[in-house]
Parts: sequence; structure tokens; C-alpha cells
Amino acid sequence: MHEEWMVQVDDTDQPLARVLRSQFAFGRDIHRTTFIFVLDSQHRLCVQTRSPHKGYCPGLRDLAAGGVVDWQESYLDSAKRELAEELGIEAPLVLMGKFRHKSAGNYSFATVYGCRHDGPISPQDDEVTGYEWLALDKVLASPGPAFTPDSLDAFGRFKGFLPYL
Repeated sequence: MHEEWMVQVDDTDQPLARVLRSQFAFGRDIHRTTFIFVLDSQHRLCVQTRSPHKGYCPGLRDLAAGGVVDWQESYLDSAKRELAEELGIEAPLVLMGKFRHKSAGNYSFATVYGCRHDGPISPQDDEVTGYEWLALDKVLASPGPAFTPDSLDAFGRFKGFLPYL
């Protein structure tokens, strides 16, 4: 099995160490992550349901594609990789901003991107078990499993920018 390397950063997002993902202290040490909000031409957001086998927030809904930035990978390259891995999408990405997030099991610097996509979606089974398109003004009121705390934080910070993608 391939072991993933990631970067531990300080509270200003400067690299501190190269760490095996399996040995990283999630929730205590700070890492880098990306979020990619995917909207269609009808201004609907693609909301995914995470696989029950994921280590972080299994079975919850995710408001964005994304994930942990690998060692020596840029935020942008990570976002492109995660979008392709999770949803099978290649699309031009628009940088929306950056923030720091802290919740149980997650302490990270996150860079947020957005894209428009009306083509097919091919979710990766071990990442995503399903997806739905939700109107931006109805996302938070939609029935179903809870949202991941980090994607909910990102959505709260950047939802005002989403219609302008």
C-alpha cells in the first residue's frame, strides 16, 4: 500500500516537517487542505456524501470536493488532483481565498477554489458514495446527514462569492 506524505505547518502556514499521513496528529498539528466548490449553470452546488470508510467524518455530507495537500504539492495542484479523484472533474479553478479552520480532528489552513461544471460527474467509490445538486439558498436547510464541519465553515465564509463564479 502506498503511504502518503503530508506537510505539517506552523500557525503562519510555514512548513515545519514532512510527516506520514498515518502518523500525523490530526486535530492537534496543523496541515494544509483544499476545498473546491462545484456549481452548475443553474447556480446549484454539488454536495457529496462521504464514504463510510473515510477516516474523517465518514458518511457525512461535504459541501466541497477537496482534501489534504500532499508533501511538496501546491494548493492549486492539490485542488486539481482532489477534484479529479473525488468527482472525475477537470475544470478551470477560481481562487476564492484562504482561512484557518479548527474543529475536532481537524486543524488546517485551507485554500478555497470554485468552478463551474455541467458535464458528467464520476464519483470515486472509496471517496464519495453519492452526490446531489442543491440550490445555494436551500443548501443548509436540505434534509439528510450532517455536513462536515470544515466544509460548513468554508461555505459560511465564501457562499457570498459563489454566484459570481
